[in-house]
Amino acid sequence: MELILYTHDRNLDMVTVNSISELVSKIEKYHNIPVENQKLTMEDKILNLSSSLNDNGLKNGDIIKIETKITSSYLKDDYDDFDIIPTLLCIKCESRNIAFQAIIDTGAQINAISRELCRILNLKIDIRYKSEVMGVGKSTIYGQVQIDKLMIDNITLNKINFKVIDFPVSKYVCIFGLNFMNNHDAILHVRNKNFMINGKNVHLLNEIEIMSYKEPHNIIEIRDCC
Repeated sequence: MELILYTHDRNLDMVTVNSISELVSKIEKYHNIPVENQKLTMEDKILNLSSSLNDNGLKNGDIIKIETKITSSYLKDDYDDFDIIPTLLCIKCESRNIAFQAIIDTGAQINAISRELCRILNLKIDIRYKSEVMGVGKSTIYGQVQIDKLMIDNITLNKINFKVIDFPVSKYVCIFGLNFMNNHDAILHVRNKNFMINGKNVHLLNEIEIMSYKEPHNIIEIRDCC
């Protein structure tokens, strides 16, 4: 099982574990926090370190917050807005009546989207662009798709191309890379959490909003319910 860990200094790590004991051992080794002082939470739920991964309701791609029992109250005092500060640079997108989140990734050259999100958006994959890429390991590009109309906040963009790649962290991945930022005159100020495209401000999701868009939503169904 692959999990994402983050700490009070907002560093992100991805770990592969098969048990709770393996998880806490890796945290002790790499974060220098003794097992007896570890406090792990997911969506404000404290994990039971005596139970299994499944009994704690964990699954691939879940985000685990690491604290120490000794300093957790101190950290809360020092980071009043900790739970709403984004650890990833994510924005809300809409297309074909589906709302989903996308990651702004300055380390990626291309735009990428997962096959499952393509299925939900009913996008046809052009397999002429299928290829293999080498990086840290080997990945398959299953083809290319084009989103004809994409809404980012109140900004409408047309004909945005994505390479189709699956990611172990989640089934619902959408990434905007450097080519997108270059084509749309993007400006990113990480410290001030400001992001602009085509001269217009775009809201960066906070931690709570990121979790609320962990899975895509049907906009029409939500509006009908409200």
